[in-house]
Amino acid sequence: MKTKELKNKTVFDFSDYPAIIEEITGISIKDSDRVEYYKKTCHPINKARDIEYLAYKIGDKQLEAAVASFAVKLEKERDEENGKAMKKGYIID
Repeated sequence: MKTKELKNKTVFDFSDYPAIIEEITGISIKDSDRVEYYKKTCHPINKARDIEYLAYKIGDKQLEAAVASFAVKLEKERDEENGKAMKKGYIID
């Protein structure tokens, strides 16, 4: 899977593994309200790391590598933005 394809994905897009998804998120795939809340509020880096852990648990090395790379890219972008903000004197919490 390409990084571009992972941009809008969450662990819930891999619904063939409901027990593992619930283990990772604490949310049943049947609980649509909580699933939607997760999708709207979970930070993109955390979404990527959740997919990475799912890939690890199911043994999908290709997905695991792709999403790990994507997560690193997101973390780098976050760090760059935080660095810019800190130079302006903003406090990053």
